Amino acid sequence: MSDKYLPLSFQWHSSIDEINRMDWDRIFSGNILKSFDFFKAQCDADIEYAQFMFLTVSSKNETLAIVPCFTYRLKLDVIASPSVRKVSDTVKKRFPNFLSVKIFGVGSLASTCEQHIGIVKNLDNATYLSVCRIISEQIKKKSKELKIKLVFVKEVPESQLSEIKQVLSNDYYFYDSLPTNIVPLFPEVLPYPSGLRHKERYRYRNLKGKFEKNYCWEKVTDFSRLTKEFERYYLATLFKSPSQFEIMNEAFFKNINESFKDNSYLLIAKDKRGITHSMGLILEEKNALIPIYLGLNYENSEKNLKLLHINSMFRVIEEAEKRGKELVMLGQTSYYSKALCGALVQRLYLSFYSYNAIIQYYIRNFFGKLFTSATLTPNTYRVEVEKSIKDKMAYYHYVIDN
Repeated sequence: MSDKYLPLSFQWHSSIDEINRMDWDRIFSGNILKSFDFFKAQCDADIEYAQFMFLTVSSKNETLAIVPCFTYRLKLDVIASPSVRKVSDTVKKRFPNFLSVKIFGVGSLASTCEQHIGIVKNLDNATYLSVCRIISEQIKKKSKELKIKLVFVKEVPESQLSEIKQVLSNDYYFYDSLPTNIVPLFPEVLPYPSGLRHKERYRYRNLKGKFEKNYCWEKVTDFSRLTKEFERYYLATLFKSPSQFEIMNEAFFKNINESFKDNSYLLIAKDKRGITHSMGLILEEKNALIPIYLGLNYENSEKNLKLLHINSMFRVIEEAEKRGKELVMLGQTSYYSKALCGALVQRLYLSFYSYNAIIQYYIRNFFGKLFTSATLTPNTYRVEVEKSIKDKMAYYHYVIDN
C-alpha cells in the first residue's frame, strides 16, 4: 500500500466556514451547483427543518474528500407513482406523518440533479479505497449518533452510478429518482429549433407567437428587491407540484443574488399592464444555463399557465444560445413538454441505508415499489441529427435514455 497519503483522518464540521474555500474549489472545480458559495447560500438561509454539516477526509495537511450533508424531514412518497400517492394521501388524512420521516441527507438540499461526494482526482488505488471506506462508514455512524434512522443519498446521475456505488458499501441500496432533462445546443442543431422535427418546430413558432401577443420578457440581474415576490410565486408553483422535496425561502434567493452577482438573474414574463406572470431563477456557468426554480402566477387559466410554462423554457434556451452555451439544464418533472422542447433525459438515482434492521429490511425489499423509473417521452430530434447529438452528449459523459 502506498504511504504517500497515510495516515488518513476525518472530521465533521458544523459550519461550511470551517472548510478551506481553496480545498473546496480544488475538489469541486468548475460546477456552480457544487460550488462553495452555492452551499453557503443554503447554510446561511435558515431553511426550516434543515441543518447542515460537512465531512472532510484528510492526509496530514491535505484535504482529500469533502461530503456535504444535511438533516431534513422527507416525504417518502414525493416521487412515488400516482397510485401509491393516492393511497398515501388517503392515509395522511388520518395519520399526517405517514411516509414522512427525518432523514440524514448526503448532497445538496437544494435541487441540483448532481451528486456531491467530492474526492480529489488521481489518488492511488489503495488510498482511494480507504477514503471511500471512511466516507461510507462515517455517514452511517453520524446518522446513528444523531438518531436519524434513514440515510438518503441524492442525486446520482447514471453516468456516475458505478463510481458512487464503489464509494458506498453494499448495504446502501440504489433506486430510481426522477430523471433530469437537458437541452443540447450544439452546432448540429443551431439555430434552435432547427434540429427538432417539423411538428415541434411549428409548435415552437405557434406557442411563441401566442405568448408575444400578450406578454414580454424582462431580465433582471440585481433582483434583491424582488426576492419576496419571487418566493411567493415559487411557493405557489411548488405546492401545485406532485413532487415536493425541499422548500427554499427568500433568504436563500437573496443569498444566491448576492453570491452570484455576475452568474444569476431572473427572467420575468409580464403582460402589457406590467403585471408579473412568470419568474425564473437562472444560474449561469461556463457551458450551461441552469434554471433552478420557477414561479408562476396562478391567477391565470390552466391554458395560460401552460403557455407561460413552455415559453419560460423557450426563453432560457434562447438566452443560452445568445450567450454561447451548449447545454440548458431543465431539471426534473414535466417530461412530455420538455421533450417537445428538445430535452434529452438522463436517469438519476437515490441511495438509502438504515442502521435500524426493520427499516433496512423495508429499504431492501419494498423501496423499489416506491421509487420506480419514470415513463419517458421519446426525444423529438430529426433522425439525421439525433445520433450526432447523442454522441456529443456521451462525450460530455451524459447517458441518454430517450
